[in-house]
Amino acid sequence: MTTIPFLKNLKKLRQTVVIYSTDRKTLIHCPKNYNGEFEIPEGVETIGIEAFAGCKKLTAAILPATLKEIKMLAFANCPELRKISIQSYKPIDIADDAFEKLHFEKCELSTNSANIQTDILKQFRFTERKNQKTTPVISASKQVI
Repeated sequence: MTTIPFLKNLKKLRQTVVIYSTDRKTLIHCPKNYNGEFEIPEGVETIGIEAFAGCKKLTAAILPATLKEIKMLAFANCPELRKISIQSYKPIDIADDAFEKLHFEKCELSTNSANIQTDILKQFRFTERKNQKTTPVISASKQVI
């Protein structure tokens, strides 16, 4: 069996480039070797299935106000992920296993009161910060930061 050049190039591309849908509303793939904080651009509405799965050096994810959905295993097996910041003021549809194998005790989640309605986030303790323009912080260790 021979390898089709396009498929070979696609595999190489997946190792180096963040891939979006043609309308740029879905983030499909982030390279597994991505290192550091990743800010998803405004306009992205969906984080696709396994988009960040296995990104072992991803340390933080900033999710845009336009985000509507986080699909299955989107952030699965990201052991260095320490902070997730949700900018949206509307509830987001989050798959139950979107954060599979995440070290919840080491990861801080900041969001706003509208997002707390999402079932996956109900496991966290939530306290709204008063008199501040920053968003409330939910910590996986059950302590408010």
